Amino acid sequence: MKKLLYLLFAVCCAAAVQAQSDPLYRGKVAAKITELTFEGKSALWFSSADTGLPLEGARVSVENAGVVITDADGLAVFPTPADGVHNFLVEKSGFMRVEDSFTVTFGSIMFNKYSIPPAAPLEYVKVVLDWSKEPADLDLHVVKENRYHISFHDMKKAADGTAWLDRDDQTGYGPETVTITQTDNNAVYQIYIHDYSNRNQKNSPRLSRSQAVVRIYNNNTLAERYTITPGKTGTTWRVCGIVNGKIEAADTYE
Repeated sequence: MKKLLYLLFAVCCAAAVQAQSDPLYRGKVAAKITELTFEGKSALWFSSADTGLPLEGARVSVENAGVVITDADGLAVFPTPADGVHNFLVEKSGFMRVEDSFTVTFGSIMFNKYSIPPAAPLEYVKVVLDWSKEPADLDLHVVKENRYHISFHDMKKAADGTAWLDRDDQTGYGPETVTITQTDNNAVYQIYIHDYSNRNQKNSPRLSRSQAVVRIYNNNTLAERYTITPGKTGTTWRVCGIVNGKIEAADTYE
């Protein structure tokens, strides 16, 4: 009897996890966020960078709005502050303590999706991609020149085990995440995003409309954040490189 109850519990948990990562579920969460704007409220949407599941029970301190706790959908809901840039701090046991910001324009948050990595050894580098509903399939690529190329369509894990793809997303929103356990200060790394959905349309503007954001974490904190530039054409966004241990912005499109 105990074994049967355990199996039923495991099946229910697996079904819940599947539902929370389902595109229909995430579409409902996005609709919920839109409904909140009509009530004069805003929401920051948090998930785990490694699994994509909602970050429930996180403590979010929002500048000019107070402290709120994320709900079962990973939403931190608060009265919409004035237009401008507002800082926040998100904290949850087992995850990185992250300081970031959001922008309010005409009474709405321009982009509210944040994927927070689990706490990791200080030397680890986590590269995380978030975006909006469309295009459905953006791919994060992390290349260590002459060593490895991590992405869903290439090598999902380096031969030496020092880098891997934590999560691939093909239905919009993200996250896609790559972990690097050891960085070589004598090596060159390239980080770029490819619009797989529109890969056959080289002059497509859809990638630049994706609101894509790449965040790089190191020492268990947010090191750099790059936001895609609207109005560009191309299916590849070259975000940045890591050269001699230093992150260098690129922001080119092709």
